[in-house]
Amino acid sequence: MGYALAGLLVGFGTKLGNGCTSGHGLCGVSRFSKRSIVAVITFLSCALAISTLRYHRTLGPFSDENLNPKFTYQHLASANVILVVGAFLPLIGGYLHATLENNNKTAAEMMLDQIVTFITGLLFGMGLMIAGMVRRINILGFLGLGRDWNPSLLFVLGCGVLVNLVTFSYMIHYK
Repeated sequence: MGYALAGLLVGFGTKLGNGCTSGHGLCGVSRFSKRSIVAVITFLSCALAISTLRYHRTLGPFSDENLNPKFTYQHLASANVILVVGAFLPLIGGYLHATLENNNKTAAEMMLDQIVTFITGLLFGMGLMIAGMVRRINILGFLGLGRDWNPSLLFVLGCGVLVNLVTFSYMIHYK
């Protein structure tokens, strides 16, 4: 129940903020978008405040283990399912792109777009994995300000913004 409520709140916040934290943080901030800068400051400050409060105190019923059960799962099986789904997403995306949008792109151009999108997502995911951002302990360690605060997520975000800042600048000047 707690995870479902959390998911709904994240979805509502994403819709209300016109994008997700990664999109605003990596793309918007590196383009100096005022809306994205305000969104990232708001996202991070609210997440830090709530997580720090949760770190030092319980949040009543939202801290109840019955609402937020601990799940155990097979990591290898989960990784294989994600790889299979991820392998088919570019194909599905290409099909939907071709059928839903009336554009002048050839089938080869659309497939190339899907391959580039897939590789970009794969690089993004691998970067998060290598940085340890797929481990809950690292996320909670960043969000919960306390004696064992972990700034690694801020470093990962900063490096991502730096790469996109250089890339967007290059694209604007040599377009």
